[in-house]
Amino acid sequence: MSSKPPPLFPTVCGYCRNLGLNYNGHTSLNCPVRCSLPPCPICGISGKFNHTASKQVVKLPFIKSYADMIPDVDPFDFSQPGNKY
Repeated sequence: MSSKPPPLFPTVCGYCRNLGLNYNGHTSLNCPVRCSLPPCPICGISGKFNHTASKQVVKLPFIKSYADMIPDVDPFDFSQPGNKY
């Protein structure tokens, strides 16, 4: 008789638990509520990999500050000095 061992971690969803919804039987990685959210306004990800703005991996202010440090160089314009592409 082969039976599945019990899961190492409980199958509860922290996202649904924080919202006061039924949080048993799924995790935040396969949460139907989170998957049904509109796409992330920062990165546009939706569905299985959707997330709230507070869980955004790359924060928008960081992207803007990083973009300000990058020189405005056309990678296909080989006449510009220092352009090695």
